[in-house]
Amino acid sequence: MGLSIYFEKVSHPRKRRKNETLSNYLSDISNKYDVTNVGYLRKVSSIYKYFSEKMEADKCIVKKEELTDIIDKATKVLSERDAKTSEELLPIEIGFFFGTSSYDEYYYSCIRNTLFLFERMLSDWNDKDVLFISVSK
Repeated sequence: MGLSIYFEKVSHPRKRRKNETLSNYLSDISNKYDVTNVGYLRKVSSIYKYFSEKMEADKCIVKKEELTDIIDKATKVLSERDAKTSEELLPIEIGFFFGTSSYDEYYYSCIRNTLFLFERMLSDWNDKDVLFISVSK
């Protein structure tokens, strides 16, 4: 058990309809189009916290600007490696099975893995695709 974040991509899906819930849209395109798993993070609560406000049923669409923002923040966190900067830019979400609750080596290892994954997803970015995350707690 624990916090698992799955990054999935659908290539060239239909557009989201007006007034269509995110949950219904993602369910529909997942059933009608090929879904590619492009990444996985385990117990990286700071990334969960970053996206949690826009999640609907533990899912949300990831925008290119968000990837870039997290890459910038992760780069700064890793270069400074201090709790104040980490808490300001990519704070930990405290929760049952969410992993570390301190800014320790495990936290920085998770941020390093996140940076690597997000740089790869950004380099493969296609504006016609939909990238989304699914969370399992």
